[in-house]
Amino acid sequence: NYILLHQTATRSLDGACNASPYGDTGVPSPFQGVCVPIMAVNGYPDYVVNEYVQLSTLTPCGATTSVVAYVKDPSNTLIGVDNTVGLWLFNTFVRPYGDPLGRDRYSRNWFFQTDNAGSAACFRFTAVVMGELQTP
Repeated sequence: NYILLHQTATRSLDGACNASPYGDTGVPSPFQGVCVPIMAVNGYPDYVVNEYVQLSTLTPCGATTSVVAYVKDPSNTLIGVDNTVGLWLFNTFVRPYGDPLGRDRYSRNWFFQTDNAGSAACFRFTAVVMGELQTP
C-alpha cells in the first residue's frame, strides 16, 4: 500500500516552463529552471479521492541560493492542503492499482525556478502525499 512518485523520462533544464514539450500553458514568462514531469501511481487496492502532493520544505543548496516552485493549484482548507511551498493535485478520483485503462496513475509537471543554471541547480524538498482512501 503506497503512492509511488517518480520522474518520467523527460525533463527540461533552463528551458521555458511555459512551452511544449516540458511546460504547461499558464506558467508565467520568463519562468525558467527545472521543469520535471512527475507521475503518481496509486498502489492501494482502494480509490484515492483528491490525491495531492504538498511540499512542506524547499531548500536551496550548493551554488543555488534561491528556489521557488510554480504552483497552479490553490490551497484547499476543506481537505487541509496548502500551496505556500508547493502543491499539485494529481486527480480528484484515482482508481485502485492495476486499473486496465491506466486510471491508477497521473502525471503533473513540477516547475522550480532557481537563480543559477538548471543543470547546476541544487535544491532539496520534503513532500507529503495526501488523499482519502475509499474502498471500491
